[in-house]
Amino acid sequence: MTTAGYEVVANERIYEVVDDVTTVVEAFAIGRAIDETTGERVVVPLRARLATPRNAAAARTTAAGGFGVTGIRDVAMPDPLTSYDFDLIIDADGFQRAAFTIVVPAGSTLPVALPDVTLRRTPVRMQGRVVQAVGGAPVAGARVELVDPSLPATARVISLRTPCAYAHAAGTPVRAATVTPGAATQTVEAAVAGDRSMVLQNRTGIGAGTVLRVGQARVHEYVEVLGPGAGAPTTLGRVWLQTRLRRSHDANTAVRQVVVATPAAPDALLLRPAVAGDSLLVANTAVGAAAVQLEDSGTPGVEHHATGAITDAQGYWSFGAVSGVRELRIQVLVGGAVVAPTPVPLVIDYGRKINVVDLRVA
Repeated sequence: MTTAGYEVVANERIYEVVDDVTTVVEAFAIGRAIDETTGERVVVPLRARLATPRNAAAARTTAAGGFGVTGIRDVAMPDPLTSYDFDLIIDADGFQRAAFTIVVPAGSTLPVALPDVTLRRTPVRMQGRVVQAVGGAPVAGARVELVDPSLPATARVISLRTPCAYAHAAGTPVRAATVTPGAATQTVEAAVAGDRSMVLQNRTGIGAGTVLRVGQARVHEYVEVLGPGAGAPTTLGRVWLQTRLRRSHDANTAVRQVVVATPAAPDALLLRPAVAGDSLLVANTAVGAAAVQLEDSGTPGVEHHATGAITDAQGYWSFGAVSGVRELRIQVLVGGAVVAPTPVPLVIDYGRKINVVDLRVA
């Protein structure tokens, strides 16, 4: 059989071309990216790629928040009786990276329709100052809390003084924690955020699993000990930590051993996953406690946090990484009582890395 050809003119020459192979590129799977804060399609351009390059397959995106995997079926998925998976990475300006696996089941009609993929906004810092409405004097030692998100009525937020050290899945238990201070010591050297150890003046009573409170009340953090370094516990020496420090601490920073007590049953469950670095948890109910524990005691990833932010001598407060909600209310407590006129509503501007909210209270 003779295949009909056609002529192509190039460089003042005429060539007769005969198509030998017809290649068909088709969509294997398609989906869309959803903005977690609005529930709508992501409107900024997506960037997608396969985590592991695959022969005759590629990630694609559309202008309307769509994405998918396309390719040559006979090469990328040659056996119709076999399932194939593709590891996809999606990036978008203003959003955290999403990495997930797409599965094309055996015998599927293409393209496979994928569940929506939710993208979380890049966290923003929230900070401000609490002052008296009359005279403008700073309010020191006030407690600032984030409450009532723009989420279903069953959702509540828990604001953490220090960000999460680990990622936690939806359904993770959250417990109100009663923290009882014990023996005191102090750092001998400065420790930097990210460090996995500290040098302490005295390590008596400190062993694997001991929980330490590092820093003064307004900015303290809780860390769990992996084990003490070499040397007698009554002398200065290094203590190795289960998690990295989330704040930097100067030499001579106060350190106290603490005993953490929690109820057997969780007080709340996370409704959405938390990622390392989050300062805001979304749970199925509020936990009205000065400290919380994430995960069950003795399990990997357990961590303890003070809740709420405390204003300094000049009335300043901050939360380091807030994301995943569109609106919040902020309330100020002095002496355990909510101070008027808070709570006040706030729409978070994710286009600004720092959202400044100054509060004037009676």
